[in-house]
Amino acid sequence: MRKTEYSSAIASSPPLVVVFLKKLLGSEFSRYFLASLFALSVDFFIFSAGIRLTHLSWATAATFGFFGGAVVAYLLSITFVFKNRHLNRTPLVEFCYFVFIGLCGLVVTQLVLYASIETFGIVPEISKIVAAVASFLFNYLLRKITLFRTIRANKTVQT
Repeated sequence: MRKTEYSSAIASSPPLVVVFLKKLLGSEFSRYFLASLFALSVDFFIFSAGIRLTHLSWATAATFGFFGGAVVAYLLSITFVFKNRHLNRTPLVEFCYFVFIGLCGLVVTQLVLYASIETFGIVPEISKIVAAVASFLFNYLLRKITLFRTIRANKTVQT
């Protein structure tokens, strides 16, 4: 390949950043991760502001933060992350399941926070990061299996 052919091939190809973003956003798990990261930032801000500015207990601040993040996570999940919605015809039921799974995730969060802060004496913000990872994996798996799974047509073979 000559130098001019190589230069025109580079000029006609999309920028590397665009290719990377398309690949990154093509994965449902990656989109869920990005949405969860944004929701976590809302959660973390509310948590930290609660304990540092309003002097709430870590448990109360974590609860407020968790619910703020859960609203953001739901809205992004149904608009940006998942293409398949098992309960899309009953959005209120879907939202209730989403919140219920989130409450289960809150229990995971509280258990990790309790163990890391009260038992191991870890700084609350570091403990929150550990709890967020555990809650993220728990919530993704449960939501994917129950709410956003691909519905396959029932194929029965008759003889």
